Formats: sequence, structure tokens, C-alpha cells
Amino acid sequence: MQLSEESKRKGVETRLKNQTAWFLLHDTRNYCGLTKKDYEDWLAENPIKYTREIHAPLKYGAENEDVYNKWRKRVADIMTAGFIENMKYSKIDYWLMITGSVEIDGNRYQIKPKVVKSEGEVIHIGATGKETRYFKKPSIYKAVCYCLSGKTVNNFIMQYNAGKFHLHVFHDKGINMFEISRLRPSRYDRFDKVDVMTQGYSESYCNSLTMKIKKCEIDFFD
Repeated sequence: MQLSEESKRKGVETRLKNQTAWFLLHDTRNYCGLTKKDYEDWLAENPIKYTREIHAPLKYGAENEDVYNKWRKRVADIMTAGFIENMKYSKIDYWLMITGSVEIDGNRYQIKPKVVKSEGEVIHIGATGKETRYFKKPSIYKAVCYCLSGKTVNNFIMQYNAGKFHLHVFHDKGINMFEISRLRPSRYDRFDKVDVMTQGYSESYCNSLTMKIKKCEIDFFD
């Protein structure tokens, strides 16, 4: 029996409500944590004769470990791409604020807080007259892409903790650390015409501008 989309959504919401205030959303390190057990399960479901593109190195004398790591990289890339892609359909599309710091060769620098705005809901009427509603580049998708925009990003960790998203972004010169919070609607008019705050606001002041993102709103991960 196949579950309906509504049943799946309610299942995810129930699971999130039962989570603690902190939980991991995605971690790309070590091939997204894929193990030998995952590989063995995959082989059981996908005989080698049907997956020659992954096992082709065996023809050239490659070690089994190399083949295993090639499989892990390929699947981890697919998992990460799917994680980011799912954000394009998220309902977390209210205004968000990004704060944090970047590391360059052992030195850490605070970034200017950035406000990421919603682009609004899009209503599409198909040829049959069926109405489809979705969000055009939801703010959570735009915010995460902004945090991952460095040219030398190698890995990242995304967590939810006490109403905020935390991203640790690993690159060639260090680790960038970002927080994504929900901007209070009452503060929208303050940033109506600017995307980046150029003033040197303190961390405590920035916190006063934001409110919690509810964990039951998270709808972009499995």
C-alpha cells in the first residue's frame, strides 16, 4: 500500500515534533556517512550486471575499496543534490536573516548580517485547468545557496538548533559558520529596500530582530 502525500507530510511533522531542540539535517563529510552496510544493501537490490558504470574500474584492476568509494561519492552527491533541490519546494519562504563569521587562514571575521527576502507564491494554471501552487526560489533555498556560494567549498553540515539553522561550511582556507533565523514581520519595513545591513549591529541586537523557525515547518529533508 502506497502512502498518500498527505500521510507522508503528517508522518514527517509528527517525527519532527518528537525530535529534541537539536538535530542534524545534512552532513556531507565522509560521503554523507554511507557505510559498507549501505553498499551491501544496495548491491543486494542492484546486481552488478545492471550497474556496470559503477563497477567498470574492476576491469582495469582497481581495488574493491576504490570501487566502494566511487559508489559512495556518487550516491552522496545525489543525496546532497536532492537535499538542496527539495528546498526549492519548501514553505519556509518568509524573510530570513543570515549572521555568522568566515575563516581565512586561521583568522575569523564577522559577516555583515544579510536579509534574504521571499519572492512570493506562484500560481500556475495547467492546460486542464488544474491549479498548482509553489514558491519561486523560497527564502530558505536562497539563504542556504548564499552560505554555500564559496568557490572552494568542500563539505558542509546543516543542523537545526533552538529555532535556527546552523551551517558549518568547510573550504580550503577554514570553516565558515552561519546562522539562519526568521526575521520578525514587524521589522520588514526596516529592510524593505536593502538586502544587506551595512551598519555594525551587535549580535544581541540582531537576535532582537528575529524569531524562532518552528521545527514542524521543516519540509525539505527525508
